[in-house]
Amino acid sequence: MKGEEEKKRREEEESKKKEDEVRKRKEREQMKRKEEEERKKKEEEEKRRIEKEERKKKEEEEKRRMEKEERKKKEEEEKKRKEEEERKRKEEEERNSGQGTGKDRKSEGHREESDQVNDPEVDLVDAGRSRLLMSVKDIPLPVYSQVCLSLNVRRHVRSDDFRMLGDMVGLSSVEIEFVGQRENPADEILKTWSSRSEATVAKLIELLKHKDFGRIDVAQIVEDWVYSKKR
Repeated sequence: MKGEEEKKRREEEESKKKEDEVRKRKEREQMKRKEEEERKKKEEEEKRRIEKEERKKKEEEEKRRMEKEERKKKEEEEKKRKEEEERKRKEEEERNSGQGTGKDRKSEGHREESDQVNDPEVDLVDAGRSRLLMSVKDIPLPVYSQVCLSLNVRRHVRSDDFRMLGDMVGLSSVEIEFVGQRENPADEILKTWSSRSEATVAKLIELLKHKDFGRIDVAQIVEDWVYSKKR
């Protein structure tokens, strides 16, 4: 009888021992799995941190580049303005020095030519042709402001606003996104574009009327000024 009880006791102890080993093994596996998950989590966090820093670095570099370009553009504009003032000053001096020398030389042909020049319709055509060749930066402020105001309104269906203008004049998506944070993005885009020789009033109208852009309403604002008698 005692032998059977002893045998039963040993079997129970052996069973308990095996259960303890199984439990400990499961605990070790669970701990190992948890450590592995924690390690992966830290690696992902580190990866995201590095990507964020890299993205921030690129944004800062792009910002510095655009600020540098903007400073350069302003310097060029200032240089052109001074050259234009100097040219006008010299022309004024030449006119003053030669004033009165040709007053008595008018012929009938000159009078006819003068009559033609003073013709309102001829003046209007000449003015329109001259304005089409002007740089966009020379558009009168009231007209220019109206153009910018119209293009600054975001149109989410086709994005046919300042964003498409930026794309049409060759700005990158990063540059467009950057100027989009400014108070007057259309103005920023036009000022950037105006440093190029192609940035004429005629070209602006052409871009606005392009089938992909289709902002006839804004083109009409510019054309109304081009062919009006107002300066």
